[in-house]
Amino acid sequence: MEMLERLKRMENVDGLPKVAVRTPKEFFDRVKINSKDLPKWVGELYFELHRGTYTTHGYNKWANRRSEFMLHDAEFLYSLGLIQKSLVYPSQELDRLWKLVLLNQFHDVLPGTSIGLVYKDTTEMYSDVLSSLEKLIETGLTDMVDKIGDNPPAQKKRRTGDHDTTVQNNNFVVFNTLGWERQDVIELPKCCDSTQTSEAGFPLGLVKANPLGFTTYKVTELTDKVSITMEKELVKLENKFLIATFSQNGSLLSLIYKESNHEAIEPGKQGNRFVLFEDIPFFWDAWDVMEYHMEKRKDILGTASSFKILETGPMRVSFEVSYTISKDSSIKQTILLNCISPQILFDTKVDWHENRKILKVEFPLNIRSPQATYSIQFGNIQRPTRANTTWDIAKFEVCAHHWADLSEYGFGVSLLNNSKYGYGVAENVMRLSLLRAPKAPDAEADMGQHSFKYALLPHNGNIYSSHIIRAGYNLNVPLRIHKTTSAVDVSYFSVDSPNIIIETIKKAEDSNNLVVRLWESFGGRGEVKFSSIYPVQRVFRANLLEDQKEELLWKGGVKITYTPYQIITLI
Repeated sequence: MEMLERLKRMENVDGLPKVAVRTPKEFFDRVKINSKDLPKWVGELYFELHRGTYTTHGYNKWANRRSEFMLHDAEFLYSLGLIQKSLVYPSQELDRLWKLVLLNQFHDVLPGTSIGLVYKDTTEMYSDVLSSLEKLIETGLTDMVDKIGDNPPAQKKRRTGDHDTTVQNNNFVVFNTLGWERQDVIELPKCCDSTQTSEAGFPLGLVKANPLGFTTYKVTELTDKVSITMEKELVKLENKFLIATFSQNGSLLSLIYKESNHEAIEPGKQGNRFVLFEDIPFFWDAWDVMEYHMEKRKDILGTASSFKILETGPMRVSFEVSYTISKDSSIKQTILLNCISPQILFDTKVDWHENRKILKVEFPLNIRSPQATYSIQFGNIQRPTRANTTWDIAKFEVCAHHWADLSEYGFGVSLLNNSKYGYGVAENVMRLSLLRAPKAPDAEADMGQHSFKYALLPHNGNIYSSHIIRAGYNLNVPLRIHKTTSAVDVSYFSVDSPNIIIETIKKAEDSNNLVVRLWESFGGRGEVKFSSIYPVQRVFRANLLEDQKEELLWKGGVKITYTPYQIITLI
């Protein structure tokens, strides 16, 4: 308001430029009429400053991402309940929770550049958001799963041959909120039988889950197994996809992808190496990481203070290492591999009490490529891995969401995460920034306990044929298992193209209609069929504001044309 008042007072002041206040539409309309031969920029407008905001206040970033995905899950669950009239859609509560999340995405809160008092407030807000969403989802599942069979389209009993396998009172259903079939090894409720128990004391189960739906859990005979063995001072993890050899301090010495017999780690180097860099920018502690910080590194080497094998298969193996970063900080990490995936998971806990340092993990890969690919919102982007120009040099630290990938012809490696945003790929070395320790404007930024996950995923082909985009979602959206008395195997919505992601299913803001938001993830164009088991009456193509535009023909589904990375909204 003060700025607008100043503009009004300066409208006709002698010696000052004439100033007029107009709407964005008016501005761009005038530009279109009065301008010609304007320069055109294609690609990223990379901001060569404030790279520290990708990492500062790591808990805040973790809570933000977790909140967004839990809101996604809650909206989908209650949309099903709305259609089947088994749940009341909690519009007011979801609106309240969304507004808290969006408030904390304000500049400077989510970047980590606010004063300390702000983060006392955000911690309380995120605690409210996460606990409220957990309660909403668990209550919704409890109220809904036993009523699924009451709705004819959703009732599908499992059968093995001619034998009805309708579940009994002690059975469970797996809930998948993503748009593709998933398979995973997860912890089951303690009453379940299993061939393996996790380190935490829960039975482990191999589960399959229908896309955007429910699947009755059924004990599956293991056809593939995973093993962990000790060879001298080395730890070897092996399943049908890979052989990973670690030292007892957690360093990854070798990673052989069996299908192509490709060694993923650069010979003579070690992956999963933690490195501490001095992090003293010229200005703005919380905002900036300067290029010269790479010149003052400290490798966290030596023997782990503790090493322990936790799980020995056949579904999952894991071992734990602990070591000190400094006299004030330490790391405890559990490294896991299951029997059905080439993804190595690094479940990491850090007790962090440093002063103007940045902690990174790095993987020197046996791959050469001039570009790396990074996950961004509704798409991906390629950036150079070599410092040929000043523009290339400036991209020593870049922003990404779920993953980054370095691939050459036929083979690549992706580094996924569940809460980090700062990546860097220098030639063949891939780094993920984990924690910072700036002292202004918040002298206590990031001090204390942190818990996060990242994963290494070798693959043949490229990110599209290897479903790396899906893998990034899978790491961030765990499957849920819930007790049920009904037998159900159902997928409520589907698409027939792997490049189209069903991102959101929710109730419309101004009606009880359903909103479905999709996006194209490969950078291609074509036609996709969107289908549902529900008897859809009418469907419209809409904009992001949920304004209905073009009515589409629903005939066992609806066919939609799309362009590269296009966001599509249906009502």
